[in-house]
Amino acid sequence: MSLASKIKSHWKLDEDESGGVGEDAKSTYDLTDRNTVTSGTGKVGKCVFCTGSSQENVYHSDDDYFDLEDGFGFSLWLKTEAYFDGTSTRRALTKRNQFEVWKTNSAYSPDLKVKVHPSSGGAVSATVKSALSTSQWVFLYFGVDGSNLRWSVDGGSLETAGAISTYKTAGYAFEVGNWSGTGHTTKFWNGEIDEVSYWSSILSDSEIENLYASGSGLEYPHEEDGGGGGDGGGGSSRTSQASARSAASPASRQPTRK
Repeated sequence: MSLASKIKSHWKLDEDESGGVGEDAKSTYDLTDRNTVTSGTGKVGKCVFCTGSSQENVYHSDDDYFDLEDGFGFSLWLKTEAYFDGTSTRRALTKRNQFEVWKTNSAYSPDLKVKVHPSSGGAVSATVKSALSTSQWVFLYFGVDGSNLRWSVDGGSLETAGAISTYKTAGYAFEVGNWSGTGHTTKFWNGEIDEVSYWSSILSDSEIENLYASGSGLEYPHEEDGGGGGDGGGGSSRTSQASARSAASPASRQPTRK
């Protein structure tokens, strides 16, 4: 299977896009902008710059489209701009009680972690990058394969933590740059997030390496023979995005609700 056949949704998070900062370039699950998220220089083109103190992020209301299932996975580029920024950990990607990507709260060397929640037993978590540096882009892929949590950082080989057999479902929003649920006003991400992809099948080591593109980032629609680069170029790719979005059948573009 090609990368194009495995992707469910993709959010470029380019604030200057005609469809808005949270437009889904692949499907119809556009994200809502909370508190006018700031635009930043992304790994590919522009990105969202989440200012934690202003509670800025993008999100989609609860939908079973984002629920954990076998093969489920996400990839994204992220960067933190502060080591110690209050009394709480900071979330880059979450659907509460299902999955989360977060930075520990440390004055000097925060860790980047991933967690998923089985329907029984405790959560399965992993430290995917120790001593996270400020102002350093990190490429993260994580997913579940029916037995384990799998992850890769910066194009490296897949790592494994487990075990997982069935998954929780929960009525919370899908959040980019925040923790799902009310009352969590101190968990907003401080920094940049870019090129978030939602996958339907576990990616191979070679596919992850292609997405990482030696640190440049492979631009959507993820043509595996090229197209990456962090200079903001790629007009033909944006045309392809529009074509892919308009080509989706009416049935495939309807969200499924709980």
